[in-house]
Amino acid sequence: MRWLTKTSIALLAPTSFASAEPFGEVTVGVPVSSIAEAETWYLNFLGAETKIMRPFPGVVEFKVSPDT
Repeated sequence: MRWLTKTSIALLAPTSFASAEPFGEVTVGVPVSSIAEAETWYLNFLGAETKIMRPFPGVVEFKVSPDT
């Protein structure tokens, strides 16, 4: 058990020294049975001022944060 603990700590240690680049955006995919109903629901949930993007058929994206 002691070996496992030391190994786990050793594996975690290098991540604390690495610097990560900040991300600009995140995309989350949610499968739905009806894209039209989902679009209406998310638009009501997120608000009418939410930007809607349709990059290709069958995909709807909502921009929920301002450009920084």
